[in-house]
Amino acid sequence: MGDKTVTALTQPPGVPATDVSRPRKIVPPEAAKDDEDIMQRLARIAEEVRQRQASKTEAEKQADAEHRKADEKRAHDMKRRYAANTTVQKRLAAVERDLERLEGQGFFVSYPIRPENEFPTLLTRLPIFRPTRRRHQHRLQDIDNALAFKTPFGDGKRHGPPLTVRDEDTLIALMRLRSRRMIGRPEQLPVQITDIYATKGGQVGVHCVLCSVDDIVRQLGLTDGGENYRRTFDSVKRLGATTLELNLRSHDRYLGLVQTGRMLPLIHVQWQTYERDGLLVVLFPPVVAQWLDNEYTYIDWKTRLQLDDLGKCLHRFLSGQPKQYKNEVLKLADTIGYDGPKKNIKQRFGKSLDQLTNIDWLKTFRFTGNSRSVPLVLHTER
Repeated sequence: MGDKTVTALTQPPGVPATDVSRPRKIVPPEAAKDDEDIMQRLARIAEEVRQRQASKTEAEKQADAEHRKADEKRAHDMKRRYAANTTVQKRLAAVERDLERLEGQGFFVSYPIRPENEFPTLLTRLPIFRPTRRRHQHRLQDIDNALAFKTPFGDGKRHGPPLTVRDEDTLIALMRLRSRRMIGRPEQLPVQITDIYATKGGQVGVHCVLCSVDDIVRQLGLTDGGENYRRTFDSVKRLGATTLELNLRSHDRYLGLVQTGRMLPLIHVQWQTYERDGLLVVLFPPVVAQWLDNEYTYIDWKTRLQLDDLGKCLHRFLSGQPKQYKNEVLKLADTIGYDGPKKNIKQRFGKSLDQLTNIDWLKTFRFTGNSRSVPLVLHTER
């Protein structure tokens, strides 16, 4: 008798035959109950979410709408910023090609340079970048909008808008972005230079920066936000509007006191700006370029970015001094441009000097004297 006959004979009456080769899946009652509980919980959670959405107050709905609007604005700004950056990068590449073409036509010759942390030593000793707000400096300026100061060799003035430590940060960032040294006739350079600096051969040497505003912002360790872009671009324009008047005092046997002076711009700049970024062509004039080549002090940029404004001024000045240094605090305050109250000058200087010791740039410092019968003196060791 065949298999089908055997199966039919052993199958209970009224029950259809099954395939004994495929065992039937048996679900335990406990598992079925668990699945049912999970489905009920999910349904309950979905109902709670629906009710919560329906019961939101108008204020909550308004807040949600504002959040969505802010997210859409951020996405829109990112797209516009990407388009602006792309435009600036294309323009930078085009300017680079133009400079190569002009150099090939003999307008000037250029050499690549690799800047590090060079900063003109003379500028470490002039109080032109002050640790105070710009509006507070107007009371220190004369009728010609100039700030007078003393130098080791004479005196001078800073002509132009008030400058702060933030503007010094911008200047150092530009110096770190220098890419080439150019030599040519003043009128044939990318930004025209006065011929007072020309040598006997009629040529001048300058340092050139070709960058975007965002390049400076990134050097400063800031984000690419619109406010940082605006402040940085304004700072570049202030530097371009600044001229230093430097007077050298000497004594002649027959003429007595003789003063020799010159007017010195910090930078020459041209720009092409967009809503979110801008293209800059900056030239450091021949005197500043010569300082950067031969008369410079190293400013530790990473250290500087960790300091407050007064700390940056002290760090800049001490970088150009011997490792062991001492000076009267009031004289040092005049040198770096500190014009805060004298009654708490020891505490203010001590707080900023603590920053320098905490990051191991300064080994030790101490004060001697009492500011009354004995002058207060600062002693430092690096």
